[in-house]
Amino acid sequence: MKRAWHPEELVEHWTIVPEDWPLIEPKQSATRLGFAVLLKCFQYAGAFPRAPQDVPLTVVEHLAQQVGVPPDAWAQYDWYSRTIERHRAQIRQHLGFREATVADGETLVTWLCKETLPTTRRPDHLKEAMVQRCCALRIEPPTAERLDRLIRSAVHREDTRVGMGILHRLSATTQVQLDALLGPAEAPASGPDGSTPTLERALLQELRADPGRATLDNLFQEIAKLARIRALQLPPTLFDDMAPTVLQAYR
Repeated sequence: MKRAWHPEELVEHWTIVPEDWPLIEPKQSATRLGFAVLLKCFQYAGAFPRAPQDVPLTVVEHLAQQVGVPPDAWAQYDWYSRTIERHRAQIRQHLGFREATVADGETLVTWLCKETLPTTRRPDHLKEAMVQRCCALRIEPPTAERLDRLIRSAVHREDTRVGMGILHRLSATTQVQLDALLGPAEAPASGPDGSTPTLERALLQELRADPGRATLDNLFQEIAKLARIRALQLPPTLFDDMAPTVLQAYR
C-alpha cells in the first residue's frame, strides 16, 4: 500500500459508507478504530494488512476522525487476540468473501498458467493478477509467502509445458545435435605427466562467448559458430506461438 495520500484520495478511498456503520458503531475505543481500519483496508486492497505498520498514519488519522477515536488508539489494537480473528470473520461475511483453501490454491495455479503466464513473466504482474483473481472469486488472498509459492509452482508448471512443447517440435537429429552442445568444445587432453585432463568449456559456452576484437581470425570463428547453429536445423516457426515478453524472459 502506498504511503502518501492526498486529502482528495483519502475522501475517495477511505470514507466509511452508510452500510458499514452498523458493524462499527457497537464497538468502542481501540476496537472500534481497529475494526474500521481492517474493513477499509480490505475494501481498498482486497486483503487485510499483515501488521500495524502496513497502514499509513494518514489513513489511520482519517478513519479515527470519522469513528470518533483518538489516532493513538491504533497502537492499542491487539493483533494477536481472538478479537481480531472475529473482526476479520465479520468483515469477510459482510463483504461476501471467504478464506482461501488448498483447493483454491490449485485453482489459482491452473488459472495463472492458462490466462497470464502465456503473456508475461514479470513477478509484479503475476502477483497483481493473482490478487485480482482472488477478488473476482470473492476469496481472501493467501499470505504473501503462500502467494509466492503458488506463483513459483505455476511458473514451473508452465515452463515444463512450454519446454515439452518445444521438444516435441524438434527432430531426433536436432535433439542429438543440441545435446552435443553440452559436451566439451574439444576433447580434454591429458597432462604431460599423465595427470587428470583439464576440463574444457562446453561447446555451448564457446558459442555464447564474446567475439572479441575485430580481427580476421575472430571473424572466421564467428562464421564457424553461425554455421554450427544453422546446422541444428531449428524450425523457423519454433517460437511463433510465444509472446515476445515471455520469449525475452527465457532469453
